[in-house]
Amino acid sequence: MVVWAELANVEYQAVENEAIKFELKGPTPIYESYMYTLLVVAELRVHEYLRGEGPDIISAIVEGQLVFNDLGEVGCAKRILEKEVGPLFGSNEGIALLESTSDPNFYHLGMAYENFKVTEGHHGTWLPYKTGSLIVGGREGSLSLTDVRQRISSLLEEYNRHDDERWQDCVYGKYYSKGRDPWRYRGVSIPLIYYRDHHIIFNGEHVPVPTGTMVWISHDADYGDSSGRSLEISTSISLEGENADLFEVTYHSEYVYDAGEWQGSSGGIGHYLALWYRPAEGRAEQWQSTAAGHVITAAQELEEGEYSFDLHIEYGGADFVDCGQDDYGPSEFKVIVDKEAAIPSR
Repeated sequence: MVVWAELANVEYQAVENEAIKFELKGPTPIYESYMYTLLVVAELRVHEYLRGEGPDIISAIVEGQLVFNDLGEVGCAKRILEKEVGPLFGSNEGIALLESTSDPNFYHLGMAYENFKVTEGHHGTWLPYKTGSLIVGGREGSLSLTDVRQRISSLLEEYNRHDDERWQDCVYGKYYSKGRDPWRYRGVSIPLIYYRDHHIIFNGEHVPVPTGTMVWISHDADYGDSSGRSLEISTSISLEGENADLFEVTYHSEYVYDAGEWQGSSGGIGHYLALWYRPAEGRAEQWQSTAAGHVITAAQELEEGEYSFDLHIEYGGADFVDCGQDDYGPSEFKVIVDKEAAIPSR
């Protein structure tokens, strides 16, 4: 449900967890050990239904995940929740992205700690209306109401173009990620192998780099649907860019290599970049491993210097759905060959 609405009334309500927990989105264990939780109940006067239909006045809850056993703690919880949902109360009008509950006139508007902080790369469930535009967050910043209407209409047309779960999952995933940087740090560390850009550092005894040395291995991924069925999705990898001719990529059904010979480190605040380096012999625990996947190796001996290439991935197979989604795999690689290269701090 998507509505263009104004805030008619806002209340803080302490409710018994046992009576309401089945309607909440937070993990159930949060509520099981306490008697009460504090909710924001926003009464919305609907100007226009951008998706769905319903009455002119609806109620929506904002979940704070604040729990307590003594009603005397309501005042403290309210102060915390007011701070978390500040952007909502800073705008009397906006667009609400709502989820249904068991009551047709009662909706879930979101969780306070993540849904009302309109910051770079984050989509909220309440888009505040200020100075003639809607603050949508992400890289775009703001949009007009006309733009939002057009986008919703276009998205629904695309989503319903095929009555196929795989197509609709693909479209959902594409727009969920659109405008975000999936490698940006959000409180949970993403494995370094999935970062978009990488620096591969050969230092000390690894200079010059012999022909045939492994630079990177992209393991085969196992794809499955919601039922657990294995999907037939294949990948093909090619190298592009300035120094692509100095490297080659080949597929191996069984490739034996020394696991643990590379160590990784984040590129810094924001986690946009992964740094990988080969420690001196004996400085890292190594073991033999066999894997299937694409292996990138040096096509010739690499003297000291910096070399770059882009890794391009194409997907196919009987179960692959192409809905115009972006490739979020690793992209830009810089191979640094330097006898004096320092080991990155971790």
